[in-house]
This record gives sequence, C-alpha cells and structure tokens, in this order.
Amino acid sequence: MELLVLIFKDNFNVRIVDDLPPVFIDGEETFTRVDDNDFNGFYDWLCIDRKKIIGLNYYPFQPEVGLSLCKFPYVRTHVAEGGDYTLTCYFSHEGKEVFDFTIAQAFGKNYCYRSDRGTCLLSFGLPSDFDRTFLENNMIFR
Repeated sequence: MELLVLIFKDNFNVRIVDDLPPVFIDGEETFTRVDDNDFNGFYDWLCIDRKKIIGLNYYPFQPEVGLSLCKFPYVRTHVAEGGDYTLTCYFSHEGKEVFDFTIAQAFGKNYCYRSDRGTCLLSFGLPSDFDRTFLENNMIFR
C-alpha cells in the first residue's frame, strides 16, 4: 500500500512513498515513529472524483496532534464543542472550489513521527485506485 506522507513545517512537504520504516531520514532531519500504532485517527480523502485526491480531513485521536498542527497556515482547523480537532489540508489548488467527492472514513497506515527538531510527520494509506500522476502533477508542495 502506498502512503501519503505529510511533513509539517514552515514549508509544507508532501510525498508519496511505498513504505515508511520506524526511522525515516529526510535531508538532515531524522524522524522516529512515536509508536507502532497505525490507527491514530480517521481521515477522509477530498477528491474531485473518486481517483483525483486534492486534500484530506483528519480527525486525530490525540488532541495534542491537532493542537501542534493548527499553527500552520496551510492547515485549516475546526474545534468541536468537546475539544476534538478536525484538520483539513489541501495538496492542490486544482479543483479546490469544485471538490465534490469524499472517500469517507479511511483508517490505517496512519503513523505519527517526530523529528529530532520537533517536526511532525504523518502518514496516510492511499486508496489502491488513486490517480498518482494527477496528485504528483498538481501538488502545491513537494
């Protein structure tokens, strides 16, 4: 299963990888998996159609994850009455205004990593039939 990897820092970084080991090196930064749990929340893929992913809604189980990510300008945050966070990230401007399809309630392969510098990395298992070329060609951040 391919994974979408989001690295949250001033310059948002989005990648597609085949696998993510417990320790992941990105340039000069080393990321370590927080735990082996791959179910850290629910997520919905935001799509133009069933195969063209342009973003995601993420419902983390740990409020501190939401709290640490809501400071970034590319993350939209909604806080529910009970204090639960919903984070929305768009990877593409393509179709943002006409987004009309959601692949709802995905879960699994959702690992949380922290780097030696405190940077957060999250992974999300991609649907098997997603349009990889569309996503790679339309990503705002690389």
